[in-house]
Amino acid sequence: MGFTDTAGMTAMRFDVYGGQKTKHASIFRNTHMNKRSEILASADALINGDRQAEYGPPSENFERIAVGWAQVLGCEVSGAQVDLCITWLKIARAEQGSGLDSFIDGAGYMALAGELAENKQ
Repeated sequence: MGFTDTAGMTAMRFDVYGGQKTKHASIFRNTHMNKRSEILASADALINGDRQAEYGPPSENFERIAVGWAQVLGCEVSGAQVDLCITWLKIARAEQGSGLDSFIDGAGYMALAGELAENKQ
C-alpha cells in the first residue's frame, strides 16, 4: 500500500514479499498520489531496490531463467521473452482477482522489458 507523506515527497509501500517498508522518492512531488501513481511508485521501488540487490541485474537474471526454460521447452528462449512471459503471468493472475500485487509486479516487469528492448537497439 502506498501513501504520500505530508511534504508530498515520499511514497511508501509495504512489500508483501519481505514485509519491509520501502521508501521511494516520488516524481509526483507536492501532489496527492492517485492509485496509478502509487502502483508505478511501488513497482519502481521494487525493481530499483530490494529485487535488484537480491537477484542482480534483471538482464542477467532473465538470461539465467532463459537457459532453464530452453531446456524444458526444447527451443531457444531469450531473456526478453522470459520477461514478457512473466509479465503475462502477472496479467493472468490480475484477471483472477489476485489483488494489487500482480498489477504492481506487472508494471515493474513491463518497465524492465522496455529497458531490455532499448538496450538491445
